[in-house]
This record gives sequence, C-alpha cells and structure tokens, in this order.
Amino acid sequence: MDSKRGQLVAEELIDEVRNALPERANDPNAILIGFTSQNMYIGAKTWRYAFGWREADARTAVVSTARMNLHYPGEPFLGENVMKIVPVIKSSDLQRSLHFYTEVLDFERKWPGHEDLEMANGVIDLVRDGAELQLSRHSGDGVFGSVNRVFVDDVDERYLTFRTRGLNTTHRPESPIHTAPVDQTWGLREFAVTDPDGNNLCFCMPKR
Repeated sequence: MDSKRGQLVAEELIDEVRNALPERANDPNAILIGFTSQNMYIGAKTWRYAFGWREADARTAVVSTARMNLHYPGEPFLGENVMKIVPVIKSSDLQRSLHFYTEVLDFERKWPGHEDLEMANGVIDLVRDGAELQLSRHSGDGVFGSVNRVFVDDVDERYLTFRTRGLNTTHRPESPIHTAPVDQTWGLREFAVTDPDGNNLCFCMPKR
C-alpha cells in the first residue's frame, strides 16, 4: 500500500500473488490472476489509477474493481433533469493549494495532462467520488476562510485516510472537529480540515 496516495501498487500486488502461490507461480502452464476491491495504480506509469496490470513473463495479472462502477453513490444517472453546484475555493498559491488537496486530501485533477493550461488560466478543477471543486486565484472568486460541507459514507475512515496522508490536526486545538471526528447535537458526525489559505472543508455523515 502506498500510504501517501492511499492506493495499492500493481507491481507489488503481482509479487504478493506469486509469493502466496509459489507452486502455481513456478508452474509454466499456470496463469495467476489476483483481484482486489481496493484502488490501485501502476508504479511504472504516470496514470492516476488502473483497472488491471499484467506481467506476461511472470504469467501473472492483477485486477482492481474499485473504479469499475462508474456511477458514484448519490450522483444522478444520465437523463435526469439535474443541477450541480461546484464550490469555488480561493487560493493565494495554486501550487501550494494543489499539493494540499491532492497529496494530503485525496482529490484528483479533473483534466490530467492540462496542468500548464490550468495554471495559466488560474483555475484548477478537482474531483473525488462524484464531487467536484475549483481552486481559483482570481480576485473575484470566493473569499478566504470559506466553509464547505462534504457528505461522505464514513467520516472516520476518511479522517484516518487523511491522517495517514499527512494531515496535521494540531493547527486548530481550540476547535474539536479539527482534531478528530465529533458527534454533533444536530445529528451529524463531523470533522473539519483547513487548507493553507484558511478555507475549511467539513466532512459529515449522519450519526449512527
């Protein structure tokens, strides 16, 4: 597991499959295929994720089903009459903000391969599990210190993921939800993160 990216590494999975089944691995007539429900990427590539990877000489392949359901929970199906709101988060330094949202949090670029154009335009689009946000350095876009709520399936799992990826929870000791998930009196379990410009994302779920 690559703890920084929160993903499995395909090449390492190949080795794990072969090490778990040494007799099959040494059988020239056998083909080994491993399956995982976790997100995966290929270390030798620059791709953000991968559905599968094979090493022909080793007669071994691995398949990830994590992204095979392309319809995210809560996202409307095509054909519905819907409206989607995308929050714009103000940034004083796009590169610094990008590092926080993609390396500490786990958002991804919506338009990979267009990094130079996005930086020139002053707006970066990010996505994660059907959600979307924009980072903008334009003076008329948003205000510093904004708050946006993000509803997720499991607040505690998301909190632990961010901590593993390097989230510092000591910057706001006066705010309990910035240090750990909290059950609120209004029926939500929440924790919050603050980006380098003082903008906040509050991750929420109904209390169980």
